[in-house]
Amino acid sequence: RVFTIGPTGVGMLSAALSRPRKQLSKPIGLEESRDDIIIAGGEDQLVVLTEHGDHTLAAPSGRFSMVRASPASPYVVALADDRFLVWNLDEVEPRVAGTQIATAKFVTGDDLVATTLDGPAQWINLVTGNVRELGQWPAILDVVASPSGRFAAAVDMAHAAHLIEAGKDPIAISGTADRAGFATDSQLVLATDDGAIDLYDVASAKRTRVHPPSGAPLVSIAWGGTDPAF
Repeated sequence: RVFTIGPTGVGMLSAALSRPRKQLSKPIGLEESRDDIIIAGGEDQLVVLTEHGDHTLAAPSGRFSMVRASPASPYVVALADDRFLVWNLDEVEPRVAGTQIATAKFVTGDDLVATTLDGPAQWINLVTGNVRELGQWPAILDVVASPSGRFAAAVDMAHAAHLIEAGKDPIAISGTADRAGFATDSQLVLATDDGAIDLYDVASAKRTRVHPPSGAPLVSIAWGGTDPAF
């Protein structure tokens, strides 16, 4: 592919076709960055042209007068008025963290649990990119983490609850659940939509009924900050 820049914007040429790619007013430069990414500069904006789509970079104020990039670097630099601005394409471009994902819910700020269309459910760390297979689960209704982050619990659309601990195989918790929440690190609250509430002890794997079904739809569950919780 060959990219061109002119008064009407950015164009892309190939052996099969020639077409406009992006409108751009008052062009100032065309630069190649890493992974075949093209940076098209105009006085009003910079456009990042990638396989994942196009992204626009704007100056806080003023107009761009210079843009520079390198195939060996993720950085894009530009001059706007008297300020030298820097962008990191690693922070602009999306990373592919998985494929065939059906549902996903955050456990912590860096981790999520995802189910796939055909394969096993996965624990994905968004910082490292590490993926841990959890088992063949339906789509997820709820995922919660314990206060320390040591444990997590997931409830799937088959109304099954799973206890997850780092480095160990997930534990299937007997009975059904529609909601879950950790009152403490050792106490997992499991509830069903008909109002039944159980307390699951993580250490003993014992599930105890603390409130029978009420017949009325369950709206929410809550607990105090003490240990044991109430």
